[in-house]
Amino acid sequence: MSTRGRSPRAALGSALAGAAHQALISKETKALISDVVEKIDDGGRLVQQAGNTVQEGGGSVHRVSDIAAEISAAGAARASRRPGRRRRVEPDLEDGPARAVACRDFPAMGLGDLGADG
Repeated sequence: MSTRGRSPRAALGSALAGAAHQALISKETKALISDVVEKIDDGGRLVQQAGNTVQEGGGSVHRVSDIAAEISAAGAARASRRPGRRRRVEPDLEDGPARAVACRDFPAMGLGDLGADG
């Protein structure tokens, strides 16, 4: 703004008002930037927690798989020690693919002779 036609006091007042306005804008900008940085940090922590949860889930899947393998091995060992007393287990498997998977994956349960087609 031009100082022409204004007193030096009025020009100084105008300049001080402009400087105060700029200081307020600067303070608000700093607060916004701090808020964004805090939200980014929070997001990073959430990503880390999600990664930990996924790893824990994978570990749980492996443990369940190991337990199932141990159960299957124990069943096979028991069946081999007492072949004459083994009961035949026939689950109600409606379709051929499910029957084929059961026959392939659970031979110790007496399903091996069901065949893929029933």
